[in-house]
Amino acid sequence: MLFILNNAFPQPNTIGAPLPAAADEAAAVQCAIWNYTDKMVCDTPSNVGAPAAEIVAAADAAGPQSLGVVPQSFDMSPSSATNFLPGDTSHTVTATLLDGNGAALAGFSITLQVMSGPGSGNTTSGPSPAQALTYSNATAGNDTIKATTTCSVPTGQKFKAAGKQGIVLAGAPTTGTVTGSATKSWVTPQCGNGVVEGGEQCDDGNQNNNDACTNACLNKRCGDGYVQSPERCDDGNTVNNDGCTNACTSPACGDGIVQTGEQCDDGNQVDTDGCSNACQLPHCGDGVINQLSEQCDDGNNLAGDGCSPSCQLSEICTDQQDNDNDGRVDCDDTDCGCLITVSACGHPCPARISFKPGAPDRLQFQVNVTPRQAIDRSTSTSASP
Repeated sequence: MLFILNNAFPQPNTIGAPLPAAADEAAAVQCAIWNYTDKMVCDTPSNVGAPAAEIVAAADAAGPQSLGVVPQSFDMSPSSATNFLPGDTSHTVTATLLDGNGAALAGFSITLQVMSGPGSGNTTSGPSPAQALTYSNATAGNDTIKATTTCSVPTGQKFKAAGKQGIVLAGAPTTGTVTGSATKSWVTPQCGNGVVEGGEQCDDGNQNNNDACTNACLNKRCGDGYVQSPERCDDGNTVNNDGCTNACTSPACGDGIVQTGEQCDDGNQVDTDGCSNACQLPHCGDGVINQLSEQCDDGNNLAGDGCSPSCQLSEICTDQQDNDNDGRVDCDDTDCGCLITVSACGHPCPARISFKPGAPDRLQFQVNVTPRQAIDRSTSTSASP
């Protein structure tokens, strides 16, 4: 076809003898072209069919002719996009020039420009197959972006749609323009509109601070200052011993955090490890044997009850048992200090028995004794009760 359009009517005719009528020449050329576009053979009228056959024979003899490729479209990436202000102020759009088969096409010039909107005036240009435009904006609005290239559509360009008669653009080359477009939205997020935008973690469209999404459009969490299930408290800080822990629980002995009123808190239920289950430091009199120096601890500071105020085992002077494991029972034990004294006297003879536990109790009483026989003071100075 390219050979026909460049060598047959209306070009200076070098194929066959010229026909008297220009209309017949044009008809012969059209018939020759249909032979290639639609496999159609024109054999009538003879004054058109014969010249058409001559043109086809000459084109076959000349062989295929080179035909330039014409761009068909742009791929705009992204074709649309949204930036959320004020955090996201930069945008890049890329225009790629494509041929009729969707392949990137080099050899042309691309102009890429923001035609309208807050980014209006930003532009770039350069060779195909692709050009990228990066620009910044901090104002809400919508941009329209346009890519443009111009091309020369050569003589002999074939256009053929399926099921339709083919045509060929004849005559001098014409200038064509191919365009592509994209849009850009610059948006200021609005917490509470029910749409998650920009840096929002959530947006439930209400003003309830105690549900799963706060009024600042943030997901609920311990430390946000709002008490939400299963939190017991939330004071919005990271101080662990101020009445609300960093786990948003109320303070309690055994939580591992020393709170007001606690001397220690080791977070366990072991009573003998240096911190009691009441969160107090060990001391004699706390009722727990929790120090190496303690032999006992009955939780009081009384003497004479088997455990001394210094948490040492001691004798109970009236229970007939060896309470402190020293092999001595009651008044035989020095802890009790029992003493019976008898003074020289006539008959009846008074005697005084004194029980002298360590402290604080002291028992004294006096009885009159009438011995059945004389008391020899040189041999009998004390007696057991």
